[in-house]
Amino acid sequence: MARACSSLAERLEDLSFVLPHLTLRLRIAGDDLAAGGLAARIALHADCPLDDVATHQASFETPAGPIDVEVALTWLSMQWHANAAPVFHSFVNFERSQSHGTHVDGLIDGITAFLGRGRRQRLVAGVVAAVAVVLSDVKWGNPRHDRLDSPQARAPVAEATRIALTAWAHSHPAAATTLRDHKRR
Repeated sequence: MARACSSLAERLEDLSFVLPHLTLRLRIAGDDLAAGGLAARIALHADCPLDDVATHQASFETPAGPIDVEVALTWLSMQWHANAAPVFHSFVNFERSQSHGTHVDGLIDGITAFLGRGRRQRLVAGVVAAVAVVLSDVKWGNPRHDRLDSPQARAPVAEATRIALTAWAHSHPAAATTLRDHKRR
């Protein structure tokens, strides 16, 4: 019974961030922040101000239909976490996708486009990110339905990530320069 309650609490917490306009009446860690969507989840996870999180939300038209995308990301302190493994929170149609998939690949593509050339592993080291997509034609990569294999999701997520990071760099030019310099070494 305790595991079922834990799963329910986790599911409701996920929905509070993925659907920030949804009203929930469950007390959880970060409850006051949930109205900030995925950006607030990343700020909570990375223990940083909400303003330090690059975020973008948009709907993109694709041949398979519209895809709603929200991305939020930040890097842990380069001084202390330069080689930390990346942390990705990923969601498909309001469900957590444990094994990630093409939407996380798109997020990494957007990071690479923003930072420029470099080893993929180095570019995403220390990143804490979340991506949520809503699409009508979902292709799962395994029977557990925890890995997205819908190729049409990759490019819109990459574009949303690039837009988020470009806007963040505009409002945080010194931090963006430091990040780019650090990742290019």
